[in-house]
Amino acid sequence: METPRNTVGTFFKTITLLFFGMLAGQLLFAGLAVYLRKSLRFAENNMNLDHVIAIILLIVMALGLWWGNFLFKNRLYNLRNVPSLAEKLADYKAAIMIRFALLEAPALFATVAYLITGDKLFMGMAVSIILFFVSLKPNRENVKADLALNQGEKLELKKESQVI
Repeated sequence: METPRNTVGTFFKTITLLFFGMLAGQLLFAGLAVYLRKSLRFAENNMNLDHVIAIILLIVMALGLWWGNFLFKNRLYNLRNVPSLAEKLADYKAAIMIRFALLEAPALFATVAYLITGDKLFMGMAVSIILFFVSLKPNRENVKADLALNQGEKLELKKESQVI
């Protein structure tokens, strides 16, 4: 029995599946939160709690965005001298997973904040994070630019069946 080989095509399928899986989780959880808030009776809002949660959420959002971008860029910088395209793509996948996770966490926290308080501002924050997340959808052009690939590596990346 032949072991499956990693190809450029499977790499892009994997990171796209990862992206859409994480996006679906955020959207489903946000939808569930809206449904639960509308269909179930919750206690009245405590305005003091809203302010505390808003401050915590802003901190979590800022840290998630900054830390995710910092770690992503740092890993990309370290990949510049890696000679193998296979190693670059494997490390890129790890870097993008970290970036996505650190962006997903504030979106989920904002959704929980909405569920607890019913304050639509929190759902608006969750939606804005999700929209930013959508803007980061991985594609070939982004990978080429992020990894600063040379011409030979760019040609390899064009071939779906290229073994990496």
